[in-house]
Amino acid sequence: RDGSALGSFVATPHFAVPDLLRRALGSTERLLVASWAVIVFECSVPLSLTSPVASAAYVAVALGFHVANAWAFGLNRFVLAWAATWPALLYASTLMA
Repeated sequence: RDGSALGSFVATPHFAVPDLLRRALGSTERLLVASWAVIVFECSVPLSLTSPVASAAYVAVALGFHVANAWAFGLNRFVLAWAATWPALLYASTLMA
């Protein structure tokens, strides 16, 4: 929650994080904000079931997040694993609306 885990992840040489991202997350305040942004987004996902439009917005943000992770950390399979769940979220939002 304080951003230290994200900072360690970005600093790991194994992932060869681009300098642009390393500079963007170069302060403890930015790491804190980034960490909390992810936490708030993940905790608010049940709100995506309120309407198909909200669900589509959540899927779009999640897609951007996962593509950014693939670019920054080389976690390409990460995108495909999560993309497999998004149709279920979109479908469930139509049932609950």
